[in-house]
Amino acid sequence: MRSLSTIQFGLETYFKTGTKCSANWGLAQIRPSGSVETSALKICIASQKPNREVQVLRHIAATQTKHSGAFFVRTMQASFEIEGPTGVHQCLVQEPLLASLSDLQNTLNPTSLTEDILKTALQQIFAGLDYLHSDAHVIHTDIQAKNIMLSCSDPTVFEEWDAAERGEPSPRKVDGDRVIYKSRDFDLRKYMRGIGRCVIADLGMARIGRQHEGFIQPDVYRAPEVMLCMPWNSAADIWNVGVMVWDLFEEEHMFHPGGSDRKQSNARMLAEMIALLGPPPRDFLPRADETLAYWNHEGKSSLGYWPTLLSTPLTGFIRPVERVRRDPELLFRGD
Repeated sequence: MRSLSTIQFGLETYFKTGTKCSANWGLAQIRPSGSVETSALKICIASQKPNREVQVLRHIAATQTKHSGAFFVRTMQASFEIEGPTGVHQCLVQEPLLASLSDLQNTLNPTSLTEDILKTALQQIFAGLDYLHSDAHVIHTDIQAKNIMLSCSDPTVFEEWDAAERGEPSPRKVDGDRVIYKSRDFDLRKYMRGIGRCVIADLGMARIGRQHEGFIQPDVYRAPEVMLCMPWNSAADIWNVGVMVWDLFEEEHMFHPGGSDRKQSNARMLAEMIALLGPPPRDFLPRADETLAYWNHEGKSSLGYWPTLLSTPLTGFIRPVERVRRDPELLFRGD
């Protein structure tokens, strides 16, 4: 929804043009020094706390690097603040993107990505993560398909969105002194010609530094060291990508922490990990006392027989697992 039509910021003016957006996104025409270019404008919810995403993006902008992976990370063109009835809103100006990997997946039938698409996506995602981890020293912590965006390689797509809004303006309502606009419907199938590179986006949960503690990541993507309250580092992002790949390639989650009773259970999720990957390395367990809730000092389960904790039969995993085991390079080849 949108409630702003024009934002003045120094010598720049940001015009609302309609277009696809979520709760705080919109497409804008930026007119610095008489030129015109299209950018995405993100208006953040008013908060008294410092905006972590802005802090991370400024940190990245200050990183001096020639790493090619920077091309696959969404950066910030500018930022500013505006005063609203509920407080101060941080606003970000960024490259406009077309859709997410999740959007792309939902247009396919079946919804699993093809091997060619997945291979290209992974090459670009890992390049972006290598830049974040090696040069910027940033850990994303929230890698999932909806946060991997697709750039737009055809600027006429945005021109079409703008023309559609001007020709048939979005429905709106007046709520006191605000005008609230309905987001436009969006069908990616109409704009497949514009799909460009993968871009790692949404750094609002990211952490600066090499090692941290505390809970991160969505439940289904959570790395074992995070579940067990151990210090974690950039390896958590790599685990995140590996589990996300399963979603993209097999149309289902690899792990099911909620189980059939929908109650979160670390024991259940650890049981699934062990069933698929085998027991954890012995040197992994002493890293945190939390492991004693699941293993004894000899590395044996303190919960009994692990498979009894499984909430989902593993028969559904056998076909794709065996297919990849027979050909480990399957996901990275184009044949």
